[in-house]
Amino acid sequence: MAKDETIITLIGTRIAKKGLEFIFEGECPECSKCRLKNICMRLEKGRKYQIVNIRNETLHDCFIHDQGVVAIEVIKAPIKTTLQSRKAINGSKVVYESQKCNDDSCEIYKICNPKGIKDGDKATITEIVENVEDKCNKGKSLKVVKMQL
Repeated sequence: MAKDETIITLIGTRIAKKGLEFIFEGECPECSKCRLKNICMRLEKGRKYQIVNIRNETLHDCFIHDQGVVAIEVIKAPIKTTLQSRKAINGSKVVYESQKCNDDSCEIYKICNPKGIKDGDKATITEIVENVEDKCNKGKSLKVVKMQL
């Protein structure tokens, strides 16, 4: 998917807000009997998306969302994570590799282990956010970056 490529899908009316970012968790058992299932399930499980447009106010019934769903346009959302400092070059294309750290007491653990991206994903670094080598419990030379899949 190109950076600006949008996907049309459906989302609950209570959470349908432009700019909202979410992780698509996949199909619920109730979805199997829905006539709109194929529209909802266009997204990739485990990926982070951002709503860029609410298509219209047409309300559709839903077995999950008590106030129904509306059509939206989403893009893959930017991912904020860490990279080795030597690989963190704004505008460069990288193949993502997680830090393989399980020290959940580290203050940057959640940034080093973001949801929505997996090892082997190809991404473009869109911003260098900060240097965090002084915050890594393992002393790794890391930078926080924003990446676009």
